[in-house]
Amino acid sequence: MKCSQPIQQCQTGVETMSLTAAARRNGDFLHTVWTGTDLQVTVMCIPVCGQIPAEQHAQSDQMLRVEAGQALICAGSAPEDLSAQRCLCPGDVVFIPRGTWHRVVNIGQCPLRLSSVYAPPVHEAGTVYPTVQQAR
Repeated sequence: MKCSQPIQQCQTGVETMSLTAAARRNGDFLHTVWTGTDLQVTVMCIPVCGQIPAEQHAQSDQMLRVEAGQALICAGSAPEDLSAQRCLCPGDVVFIPRGTWHRVVNIGQCPLRLSSVYAPPVHEAGTVYPTVQQAR
């Protein structure tokens, strides 16, 4: 059995996939890959010099994982005070508590590929936003 099989759904409703491969294939700003009752997984693609503008999720915690590229994560208590900053490389994660303002900037030379987990879900199941402007 190969470990890099495409999404498989079992009779129990359990699904498996390579999240890294899904993120690297994705060309949309945001593409929802799985939504459950209390958890949601998306993959994101941020172009060179692009960003996820300052935002907060009032009702959800979030985990972002860099799958490819380099990111600058900025966080704080208000959109004009994002003074906590850290560079992230592939394999790095950031945990963002609900209500925390944050922004992600692509500081690399290639598209930034992210996977994201929300608890509880933020987007409708199946949501796809081809561009950041469409997500706003």
